[in-house]
Amino acid sequence: ICRRLDGLPLAIELAAARIKLFPPQALLARLDRRLQLLTAGARDVPERHHTLRDTVAWSYDLLDPTEQALFRRLAVFAGGCSLEAVEEVCASEEDGPMESGVLETLASLVDNSLLVSRSESSTRQEEDDEPRFTMLETIREYALERLVSSGDAEGAQLKHARYYVELAEVAQPVASRQWDEVEWWSKFTRIEREHDNLRAALGWAVQNREVETGARLALALWWFWIERGYLSDGRRWMERLLALDGAEDPTGETRRKLPARAKARLIHVTGILSMVQGDHERAVTLHEGAMSMYRGMGHKRGESASLRELGFVAYEQGDYERAVRLHERSLELAREFATTFSIAWSLRALADAVHKQGDLGRARTLLEESLALSRDKEHAWNISRTLASLGSVECQAGEYALASRLYEESLNLGRRMRMSLTILRCLEGLARVALAQRRMERAAWLCGAAAALREDKGWPLPPARRAEHDCTVTAIRGAIGEEAFEATWARGHELPLEEAITDAMNNDE
Repeated sequence: ICRRLDGLPLAIELAAARIKLFPPQALLARLDRRLQLLTAGARDVPERHHTLRDTVAWSYDLLDPTEQALFRRLAVFAGGCSLEAVEEVCASEEDGPMESGVLETLASLVDNSLLVSRSESSTRQEEDDEPRFTMLETIREYALERLVSSGDAEGAQLKHARYYVELAEVAQPVASRQWDEVEWWSKFTRIEREHDNLRAALGWAVQNREVETGARLALALWWFWIERGYLSDGRRWMERLLALDGAEDPTGETRRKLPARAKARLIHVTGILSMVQGDHERAVTLHEGAMSMYRGMGHKRGESASLRELGFVAYEQGDYERAVRLHERSLELAREFATTFSIAWSLRALADAVHKQGDLGRARTLLEESLALSRDKEHAWNISRTLASLGSVECQAGEYALASRLYEESLNLGRRMRMSLTILRCLEGLARVALAQRRMERAAWLCGAAAALREDKGWPLPPARRAEHDCTVTAIRGAIGEEAFEATWARGHELPLEEAITDAMNNDE
């Protein structure tokens, strides 16, 4: 309750008075409307301290009209904003650009304790700190009320959504481009910093049935959602947008549908998130729908991508024969119509399925071709994933030292790119290598570290991998005993991820 009330003494005092009516949990659930709830303060205090609204209103009334206008418009930002965002979003049609006086107006709001300014820098690559402006949620609730009553809310929220759509599209990391470590980090960091604003823009788009705006945002964010563990959140937005496309609004008006290619892409990406979450039935339905649309448009690259994703689902279900057929067709189309990145991706996908059928020679050949293509174009994402696949092949071939080196190279690159799925695969692969080398303690804690990462990101263990996982755990448990296994597994499970990665790469332990 104290955290939700921003630690404000008056707000906490007023909340304490409500405990007579509401148990703490019930009070907490009502704090989204804190201004209506927290009233009737002590009688022997100034009138402006009788209610939370009176206190904020008193400060607001001291502002001049320009300061009041900016204060109201700042309510559209969730989790704070940059100076650039203020200048772009908070200018009205009448006022024009705000660059000239915005700093003085912001400074006044900070001086009046209605706004907080802090450093925006969060990475070592940034040499100059940029200010970030944040409202306490209690104050933001009041500002939003004022914005709505002014009649300016719709315009301000539209500008906010447009600004963050453009930001997301520019900032999204693109795996198929030549990798630049500083740029990659900078983009992920910027999206993470603005995640609350991006969610707010998505919420506005869904609420106002602006499907095209919402789709642009979602398609810019899906990669971030997977790698940073926002799967449930991302998939929920995707499904809501799909449900809204072409539907009637409450007035009976049918909104304009998404362009066919954007709709197919949205379906395709929703299928990817569904598969990662383990909802294979939904993933198949979506990918088959996207493939049908791509075929109808004659979009061979899209068809190849849909076939590849259907192959991934078949792989996760343990249907390796079907996975091989789908990946072979995907690769055939990719070689003719797609980019080098897509060809390398399809080669790796086919190799993984062929590997599961026991053809290590063909799997190795496919992976070596994929790796060569990816290294030539400096596609670090594909390089890392392909190295991990090669590690798996060499582990099964009994080349344990080579398998370890491949996994460690992949893991190092995955750490630098913060590719959580690759990190997970390497931790699990290194555990199998350690088991094969009879290094049971190492194998046990690696299993624990991998399990922690799965739990943190919300990635269930696919059914087809369950048997291999259970076999690995049973073998380790049998070798060192129940008590030692549980203790060592727990140690790995509790390790911070960065420390687990460092220890995993220290193969001399």
